Amino acid sequence: MNFQQEQKLSVAMLSFEREQVKRGKRPELPIDRAPDRPLPPLSEQQLAVIRELRRSGPATSVELSRRLPYSSHQIVNYLKGRAALAIVKKTERTQRLETIKQNSAWIYEVRNGS
Repeated sequence: MNFQQEQKLSVAMLSFEREQVKRGKRPELPIDRAPDRPLPPLSEQQLAVIRELRRSGPATSVELSRRLPYSSHQIVNYLKGRAALAIVKKTERTQRLETIKQNSAWIYEVRNGS
């Protein structure tokens, strides 16, 4: 593939991905995000998780799922949002003893000043 073919392919691929964004089949592309764009409002679920972190301190998603009506997978997804990332941070990984595979999990905590 020569340079012109590669350029043509990259334009077509970017166009396809932007069309998928318009159809709601994928999140907005990082290149299309304005750096000064305001953060979206937090959802009720995100607020509940953040309140629990403030109340009880750093915790894994599994620990939070035991105290909240959400699964650990839902909690991780709530904390991945842009708005939540401004308030919550991952601090370290820990070994989860309650799982068969003994895989590690992130510990989440509220950022200072948030």
